[in-house]
Amino acid sequence: MKILLQQLKLKSGAIALLKASFICLALSGCNENPFVQGDSSNQNGEVFDYKRDDSADEFSSLSKSSASASFEKNKLMVHVTVICISNAKDAEKNEVDLEVYAVRKENDQEIGDISAILYKIDDRDPQIYRDDVGNGVSFDGRVNANLDHFYGIIGSKAPEIMKIRLVRGATPLAVGIGNIDDLAALPKIDLEIPIRTSNVEKVIADCHPR
Repeated sequence: MKILLQQLKLKSGAIALLKASFICLALSGCNENPFVQGDSSNQNGEVFDYKRDDSADEFSSLSKSSASASFEKNKLMVHVTVICISNAKDAEKNEVDLEVYAVRKENDQEIGDISAILYKIDDRDPQIYRDDVGNGVSFDGRVNANLDHFYGIIGSKAPEIMKIRLVRGATPLAVGIGNIDDLAALPKIDLEIPIRTSNVEKVIADCHPR
């Protein structure tokens, strides 16, 4: 009799667990697997979609690949794309670019006051982005930066993660001086882009094979 009661308790517990599982699957806020707990807010888990366009032919020597993802940050949607433009005739002309723009979630209005890019590769010191043209930010606040100018990205071993701080509202003088502590204290949008564990490394390798 005692054994029979224990079996009934086990069955009741299993049925209750299955019911909870079905309810969880029906709700949009639950994980796909109700038995596995995960941190859905962890940005490192975002998937970078990979695309490749092999358009090189007798007229063009260029091919393009990209990895893109979107992040939600403080009522903003931030769209990030890493692009490789490779030259089949001259590998020295290969170029990897980072493109970023942000819009407000409620009205899709684009953020136009991004004025500087700070970045940090793994445990290295933070840097301000500069290239031969300027600071990688256009007049409308869109980021278009060359990853070849990010110290520590291109090399023999891919870094684990790249942290980016998009500084908002900095004056041209402040950006020119480039004091990282001063710029870091301004309004900002922070991003973490996984490299070694995502398709971003694949895009970089398309232009810079290791």
